[in-house]
Amino acid sequence: MSKRLGWLFAIVATIAYSTNAPIARGVILAGMSPVTLLSGRFLLAVLLYSITLSVLPVRNASGGRPLDRFGFWVGVGSGMINGFMMTAFFTVLETVSASIASMSSVALIQLFTLGLLFLRGEPITLRHSLRWLVGMAGLYMVIGLGGSADAFGLLLLVISSILYSIHMVSVQWFLKPYNTWTITSLLVISATIAIIIVWVATGAETYVPAPTGWIAILFLGVFATYIGRILTYSAISRIGSGQFVLLTPLETSLTILWSVIFLGERLTTLQWLGTFFILMSILLAADAVWRFGQRIFFPKLLLTEGGYGTYDDRR
Repeated sequence: MSKRLGWLFAIVATIAYSTNAPIARGVILAGMSPVTLLSGRFLLAVLLYSITLSVLPVRNASGGRPLDRFGFWVGVGSGMINGFMMTAFFTVLETVSASIASMSSVALIQLFTLGLLFLRGEPITLRHSLRWLVGMAGLYMVIGLGGSADAFGLLLLVISSILYSIHMVSVQWFLKPYNTWTITSLLVISATIAIIIVWVATGAETYVPAPTGWIAILFLGVFATYIGRILTYSAISRIGSGQFVLLTPLETSLTILWSVIFLGERLTTLQWLGTFFILMSILLAADAVWRFGQRIFFPKLLLTEGGYGTYDDRR
């Protein structure tokens, strides 16, 4: 039951997150600063978390151990990393379409997450290598490394992907045992502090295009931040971040769908092919997909748990 509930939370959170880039891109094109949008969105979310924690007994109802000094500082650091990541990614949307930015970010996050796992002692397997190669091939086709890519936008995508990878694995590695509501509130408050720091440092722009800007702040603050974050960390505590990441193809596909329908974005044939490659590199993380591909392309390779391979000359 706990895992089923975790998957339900993960799916709803994924749908919520899929609206991030299209909505942000739309109001940014209308003249709103990406950091101003983030500031309003996260301040609203902090207000909602404060009201919830003060009115409802959720800290005791959701279980988990009380927050200690280690958990507090890891939460603050992870939350601020997430805040800086958000400002970098939303700034990318000033020059890069929502669909291209999302696809590129997905490929890069996968690469850096595998790198973090390797640094923590997990060996690189055949599956890791294939996912990396397929994902990088797709990234090349999507962003056009032959010269059409925006250099500054690409740099921000790389930075935001590294920061997001660190944020997600830190939640899984260090914050999983703690109370979900406490950790979620701490992460969002810390992210808000980081975003406000960037907002002040970049001039504290206050222009909001009415009414679209206010609608975007309200929707993203309530659905994609307040509800989405609670569901995300609840899902991770039940099914783990590795399983949660398996829903990335759904989020990316929905992001592209919303971008095509509401923003009129279009992908070239090569970019669609790159999109397919990136989605396949993510799906290879699923054991069922990996075993199916192994039976077709590597019939003489016996795979152990975790993706290691040994040759079987009897096949």
